[in-house]
Amino acid sequence: MKSKNKKLFLKIYILFVIIISITLIILQILGSKNRIGYLTDFKLNVYKTLELNNLENINNELDEEGLKNFILNNENITNYIYHFRIRYYNKTFRNNDIYGVYPDLSNLPDYIKNVEMDGDGSPYGNFISDKKTIKEDKIDNINYTLKVKTILIYSLFYTCICVLIIIYCIYLYFYSKGHKNLRLSFCILMSLFFIIFFILLIIQKGGYQLNVVLNGWDLFADFYNILRYIAERNPYFNEINGVAEKIYFPIAYLILYPFSLFRDYSNMSLYEVQTDAISNLSLVIFISFEILLFFIYLNKMNKQDKYSNLIIILIFFSSIILVSIERANLAFLTSSFVVIFIIYYKSDNKIERLIGLIALGLASALKIYPVLLGFLLLQERRYKDILIGSLITLSLIFLPFLFFENGFNNIPQLIGNLKLWKVNCNVTSGGRFGLSHLFYVFTRNSSDIFVNMINLITYLLILISIVYSFFIEEYWKKILLLTLITIQFPLTGYYCGGNIFPAIILFLSKEDYIKTDISYLILFSLYLMPLQIPSVSSFIIGSVVSIILWLMILIEAITKHTQTLKNKLTDYTKDFNNLKNDIIGL
Repeated sequence: MKSKNKKLFLKIYILFVIIISITLIILQILGSKNRIGYLTDFKLNVYKTLELNNLENINNELDEEGLKNFILNNENITNYIYHFRIRYYNKTFRNNDIYGVYPDLSNLPDYIKNVEMDGDGSPYGNFISDKKTIKEDKIDNINYTLKVKTILIYSLFYTCICVLIIIYCIYLYFYSKGHKNLRLSFCILMSLFFIIFFILLIIQKGGYQLNVVLNGWDLFADFYNILRYIAERNPYFNEINGVAEKIYFPIAYLILYPFSLFRDYSNMSLYEVQTDAISNLSLVIFISFEILLFFIYLNKMNKQDKYSNLIIILIFFSSIILVSIERANLAFLTSSFVVIFIIYYKSDNKIERLIGLIALGLASALKIYPVLLGFLLLQERRYKDILIGSLITLSLIFLPFLFFENGFNNIPQLIGNLKLWKVNCNVTSGGRFGLSHLFYVFTRNSSDIFVNMINLITYLLILISIVYSFFIEEYWKKILLLTLITIQFPLTGYYCGGNIFPAIILFLSKEDYIKTDISYLILFSLYLMPLQIPSVSSFIIGSVVSIILWLMILIEAITKHTQTLKNKLTDYTKDFNNLKNDIIGL
């Protein structure tokens, strides 16, 4: 029966792919035929004409009509740029949602030169002419061909992949059994995403797959800039890039300070640091340490079987890890300390438990929100460890101030810097987790009232999540809920998403699973995938998935606890009625 259903799914999918392929081939053949159109809608491109004649800095007080008159009455201007578009005699085969148009512009009048279309398949373009005005309404007999738009091909390609994934997940849900399939399915899904990502990265040569990182000369800037800020041991008052950039607790600057001793970074630009050999060597050492620390301890949590190494490798190529490496941000180190704490906080060995508490203190001193993992200790009523952990955390937060100029006087400056940062870095900033940023992405509403309302909802949900984390029985879900809320605070950077990786590993290392776990498998795969969808960055996908996971866990916790309370109330009612009947019987 299983074999028949599997073959049926495969046949349906193959038929689906064949139909799409044939449709694309037919559309391409029909579009490749030469057809006749005409150029029209000629309009002087004022700003490009000024730029062509090195007059772009002309009086900015003139409006477009004034600038046009200036151009037409200036005898020194001899070349003009005109904007145009191609139109068609055929009502069907023209530029539309399916086709891009490619006109043959080799046979144009002599007064037209240097013709360029605006983009691949665009019906709009510009040409240079020595004529001040184009009197013709149109230039006729323009041959053109059509090609199926690349975006349509990619969209259909993604559709085929999504259908394949859906069919595979349906098969998993209804016909698959056994723990091994969960880990194998994760490897298959992530491998599929990575292979497609890699192929498109090569084909597009700098296309939207590069959205997986913040590419450009800002590369590794979080590391390089800190070297410039701390070179004089006075980071909170340092004016490079403005004081609003100096918002970390001092332990973050202290960790990177040794790397700042090899160059006079206070007098170097970001470009000079990025192209300096010693700086790059420091970067390699730091990132290598972060990666090794993170994955060595993450692998300690991983169930050891034939899929173990592949799972770790695939996680390494997740969008969050790639972003963390590209930024060289301390959030990667923070996630490493989160993993170490989760491994050791329940250990029977006192030294290992202490290491776990130190790791939590370091994570909290680097990025404050991991301190919420301390509720794991409160749930077990380990008050002594809470006291020790609190002392460690407070020491790691405040004592490093003494290493830098101005000592504890840096604290009010840090508070002031944070206020400035909050003004500069708002919901419109890219690459963020959190409800407020996500609502801005979809509504483009950044008003203070709206943002404050969403933030209030976020804080309320975080508070509810902390309370209900006490009632979650499955360990991996408890860890997932607490680590998820560490990244849901407003304006949390996307590179902090590694905090939930321990929960993913714990999920994949379960001894058994139920069918509803397939939904978590799919969501975790989407959260990690490096593949970029056109017009939607991995930041948005990751943020949406993290909120879905958060609400799923929270709703499940509330529902189960409510049912438990109802059952207890029913039992109490039965006991009370039995007692009442016994008393009446007497």
